[in-house]
Amino acid sequence: MGFATVNSNTTGLRIAEEASPKVLPNTPVWEPQEPNGYGDFGAETKTEARAPIAADRQRRKGPVVDVDAMAGFTADFTTKAFVSLMQGFLFASWRRKPEFAPTAVTTTAYTVPSGGAAVSAGSIVFAEGFAVQGNNGLRVVSASADTSISTTAGLTAEASPPAGAKVTRVGTVGSVQGILVVGGVVTVTGAALNLQGIIPGEWFWLGGDSAESRFDNPACNGLYRARTVSAGAIVCDRAPDGVATDAGVGKGVFMFLGHVVKNEADPTLQVQRTYQAERLLSPTTAQYVTGCLPNQFDLDVKTSSKVTCELKFMGLDEETPNALKSGVRPGLPAQSAYSSTTDFARLRLLNDTSGAALATYLTDLKLSIDNGAEAIKAIGSTGGVDHSVGDFKVTGSVEAFFSTMEAVRAVRANVDVALDFGLVTNVTTPGVGTQAVGWLFDVPLITLGDARLKVEKDKPIKLPLSMDASAHTVLNHTLLVMNFPFLPQLAN
Repeated sequence: MGFATVNSNTTGLRIAEEASPKVLPNTPVWEPQEPNGYGDFGAETKTEARAPIAADRQRRKGPVVDVDAMAGFTADFTTKAFVSLMQGFLFASWRRKPEFAPTAVTTTAYTVPSGGAAVSAGSIVFAEGFAVQGNNGLRVVSASADTSISTTAGLTAEASPPAGAKVTRVGTVGSVQGILVVGGVVTVTGAALNLQGIIPGEWFWLGGDSAESRFDNPACNGLYRARTVSAGAIVCDRAPDGVATDAGVGKGVFMFLGHVVKNEADPTLQVQRTYQAERLLSPTTAQYVTGCLPNQFDLDVKTSSKVTCELKFMGLDEETPNALKSGVRPGLPAQSAYSSTTDFARLRLLNDTSGAALATYLTDLKLSIDNGAEAIKAIGSTGGVDHSVGDFKVTGSVEAFFSTMEAVRAVRANVDVALDFGLVTNVTTPGVGTQAVGWLFDVPLITLGDARLKVEKDKPIKLPLSMDASAHTVLNHTLLVMNFPFLPQLAN
């Protein structure tokens, strides 16, 4: 009797964070992934044959001597799939803006377990996942207390919101007064800006969809990076092109905030996470790669294509139980892939000191994280017993259309270079409708290499550049990543 084949289209992939290497928490959450394909996935078992000196000149069967486990896959880079995993690759925790799981909704407020006072009047919150459609969406906070967040717009009583309903602080209105540009230095002015939870190096978006919530000068609406933060001012070293002084008279400019994760210089803030990867082979059968340390992450952006990524985890072992492991298995969230054509809200390769652009148009971009992880082996143990890690390395490459010699000279002069880019697209959220969400990647200090012009007959001249990132001397990180759970359509 033959065995039936198993089609790859029936498989699935989920990943759960471990409590400790190879050990799941009591109730693991198996988050779904949508792989386009797999790299090395599973365990490679190594045996060593016996080869005694013998007259029959034959080898003898040997024992299992090692197991190398790993989990790798490629996927589209989407709006929500990699939020929890990104902190694993950066060995840190998200610096999240306040989030709450309300226990009830009254006609005026969301009832929360605790911490509601952190969302002061004037905060902008985004509510999602509620059964009553009118309780979802963007709202401005009118007052708050430890267990209550009141809004300026009315709500509908909802005694028991569904699991997964949440309220997230996504911004503020009334804190920003205007923009001041003096000698090329851009300053966002306004009251109590130091209370918004913004750290040096963090980005934010200024400007809402209504005329009264954005600056009249379109160049003042967009992404900004904070260099210093004080009670009445945020000095910014990155701003939209053409930004100019605007007092914001008669405006209530919206400031949109996101969650931040970066490789932390402070060892007490560094967190080494491990995961288990579950590859479903049938409705009741799966293989598990355990002790998966996030090792390599490659983001790939090509012209006229989707943005894709490749993830590689260094595992410790593999398990093939007779049944699926227990835990919570949520469905796929509403999400979208990003386009290299339509979804870049910002893309800059520039001189970090002067802010001057080194290239106008890029055709290929690759950004890579490498943690240098290896499995540690020990006598008496199959597979790995722990991991060793190396330096946090961020490298990459870009290819640009040649326009001036500035980038070539920057390579030769070893100029400090920076790369940042923001991705924004729409998703359809149940009970909300269409909303914009985004990611931002910031590599604040790069050494460029290569710069050998590529000249081909009948084609534009191209400039290939390699990138090797280092810790920024002021911001003190190599890579900062942001996730914006809500942005205005203006950003799209």
